[in-house]
Amino acid sequence: MKSHWFTLSIAIFTILVTLAALYQQLTSVRLAEYPLERDMFEFDVRTEKLQQQIEKLVQKSVAELPLEASASVVEVRLKKIDERIEAVSDQTLALRQAINPVKPDDILTIARLTDEVKSLRVDFEQLGTTLSAQQQGFQESILRELKSSNDSTRLVLAVLIPLVLNFLYTLWKDLRSEKKEKAMNDSTTKGVN
Repeated sequence: MKSHWFTLSIAIFTILVTLAALYQQLTSVRLAEYPLERDMFEFDVRTEKLQQQIEKLVQKSVAELPLEASASVVEVRLKKIDERIEAVSDQTLALRQAINPVKPDDILTIARLTDEVKSLRVDFEQLGTTLSAQQQGFQESILRELKSSNDSTRLVLAVLIPLVLNFLYTLWKDLRSEKKEKAMNDSTTKGVN
């Protein structure tokens, strides 16, 4: 008998907690919708004010038109105003649908788009990190190559300069000895003649 009372009290407690959670969820959703509805109401009021201003401007323009103005000019202006009113109405409808979608499919689409945008943001950040790491590695590689190239150039110059100096000294020495020999040959040939 005790176990039945215990089980029954747990079931009642569970039902009460579930009802409290459901109530909390429903009231939080309604509270979240109120700012959107208020924004839509304000946007509707602004739209109505703009339409009233447009109508006043039309009436003022028509009143200012000279009496000899043709009906076609008036019709053209009215068509332009109607197009502008339609554009504002379309924008209002699009904004309403974006703020508070009516269809569940639209809500799911918006949620999926939000997830995709977050995924793209993460991918973009990872790409930026990867590219900066690759750029850093590339810069380090170029610096190593420049250092290696400079070291090689110094080594080649360190080896070539003494070789060139030795070559020039040898040429100078050979030319000098040739001049001495030629001078001796010239003096011996003069002495023989």
